[in-house]
Amino acid sequence: MSTFAAVAAHSRGIWHESTDELQTATALLATGPRPLAHASALEDLGRQLIQCGNNNAGIEALEEALTITTRVGANWDATRIRSRLRRMGIRRRPASTARPKTGWAALTNVESAVARLAAESNTNSEIAEKLFISPHTVNTHLRHIFEKLDINSRVTLTRIAGQRERSHTGNN
Repeated sequence: MSTFAAVAAHSRGIWHESTDELQTATALLATGPRPLAHASALEDLGRQLIQCGNNNAGIEALEEALTITTRVGANWDATRIRSRLRRMGIRRRPASTARPKTGWAALTNVESAVARLAAESNTNSEIAEKLFISPHTVNTHLRHIFEKLDINSRVTLTRIAGQRERSHTGNN
């Protein structure tokens, strides 16, 4: 229920240019299961705070949004936020990640979620609905997953995900 309240507050905050509503949205989303929604609300809060002349608080909100987007591998969003900060005279270099290029450890958090749901026989539309992303984005994530795991089908993904799960739980 708090996700719906947060999204409503976020929408009202954008519509009414209300820092109070945007702060409510960020507070509700901070502990929720949707880090990108939280980052989006923080970015809008930062933009609104800066527009109102509160540059320090605005920059702080943008930096928190950048931290979240970088952590979850949302590179496009992180680049956009970094650009906003740059316009404020703040330079933030892209964080270098020690993430491997291949294998399960190479998957971002979102890719891992997509892989798990795909391995559970969810369709792209079902995955998109569950993760609040578009089916096209799911397809893009699946292409990246297949590339990183050096596979070419959902059947193979399901098989190796099952093997991986059994090896992690000790059920051989």
